[in-house]
Amino acid sequence: MKYGCSIKAWADEGADRPLYLWLYYTFPVETARNGKYHCFPGFFAHTVDKQMKLFHKLGYRGMFHCGYGQDVEAYVTFKLMDDPGQKIEKLLDEYFSGLYGAAAKPMEELYAAMEKVYTDPRNYPKERVSGAQLSWGCLGTEERMAQFERLLQQAKSLAKTDREKRNVELFELGTWSYMTAGRQKFVDRQKAPIPSAKAPRVPDASGVLNYVQWEKAAALDERWYDRGGAEPSARKFEGRVAHDGKYLYLELTDDCDTSKLVSSAMVFPYDDWEVFVAAQRAVPYRQYAVGPSGLITALAHGEINFRMNVPIEDHGVKAMSDTSNPKKWVTRMAIPLQQAIPGGVNPGEKAYMNIIRVTGPALTGTGGLGIDTWVSYCTVHEADRLAEILLE
Repeated sequence: MKYGCSIKAWADEGADRPLYLWLYYTFPVETARNGKYHCFPGFFAHTVDKQMKLFHKLGYRGMFHCGYGQDVEAYVTFKLMDDPGQKIEKLLDEYFSGLYGAAAKPMEELYAAMEKVYTDPRNYPKERVSGAQLSWGCLGTEERMAQFERLLQQAKSLAKTDREKRNVELFELGTWSYMTAGRQKFVDRQKAPIPSAKAPRVPDASGVLNYVQWEKAAALDERWYDRGGAEPSARKFEGRVAHDGKYLYLELTDDCDTSKLVSSAMVFPYDDWEVFVAAQRAVPYRQYAVGPSGLITALAHGEINFRMNVPIEDHGVKAMSDTSNPKKWVTRMAIPLQQAIPGGVNPGEKAYMNIIRVTGPALTGTGGLGIDTWVSYCTVHEADRLAEILLE
């Protein structure tokens, strides 16, 4: 059911009761903060206008705001809550002229250009793209950033009073510097090397984890990264990989206080190891997650009609979780080669993989989740930097 249809249906069904809304203006900033990247600004004043007029038409009486988004969105929202009949262009002119004076025209053009980029569906690829790749690979491209900078420089040259100059500088400090830092980090990400590994062939263990000759498995690069960035992880992780022609074997070790591990009912959201595997550095890919109890969850992403988070019931993955050492959590996995990815993978061929450790608040000590990745600049659901794994 489409958005407009669903809220109309709620209004029709609720004719005899007062209806209110809970609105989220916290995105994309909230997602970016959680993922530790800078997002392209989510400017959407014209969408606010359309929504407020629809809410009023359908008889909704009020709303609770989970955050107010950026300054322009907050201003427009408050004005339209008082009087939804106001014209959006008049409100925007009022905002920009009142704040920037002689520099109002290029600042309003700058906002409009960014808003158009963010709200135009044609700028979003059909396949799933998220995070910094979406923000700076699809939205804040080099060409667009150059256009934005020209408008900002024009505004700086036109600002006359100290107040106008200060307000333009505040935009430059609060929004533009954030964008340029995000864009630069994305460029650095594109240039960063992607690790590769060779999975040696070990004697046939047929998926029985206790029979695998782990001493013959290859050690993965010992460097792990905080939240899929470039900063080294604060904690120590180790990984080993091998195959026997039937299964891909992984041994993953976290030096941690195992008494603080949490086993979630669905494995997600923590504590877990999450292994992303694909036949290429793009969708489709599969996700295999294991928690401290040895519980396994397998999901397919983008295999049929680009659907994400599709459960795989018959995945054939085996896992063993060992928390007997109070200072070390060791997880071993056996992933069937013919089921690891669509079409399978054979000895002598390549697959692409990243490994992520999602840590619960009890272990991070921060009140939030920890995310540590084997591949730099590559976090959850980012397939474009998966490491190459050659099955020897």
